[in-house]
Amino acid sequence: MSVVVRRRSQPTRAADLAVVALGRLEVLVRNRLKRLQRRPGPLDGFTAAPA
Repeated sequence: MSVVVRRRSQPTRAADLAVVALGRLEVLVRNRLKRLQRRPGPLDGFTAAPA
């Protein structure tokens, strides 16, 4: 009895990579936001009124 191995299509693999990349991006953004919450100093430049 032979086993047929079905190859995944190119769009499916690309979608899988996109999901992994989004997961990694989510972790990165979450960590950076936590860091900014602990150090609010860098945010002062963004909230200051333009001169």
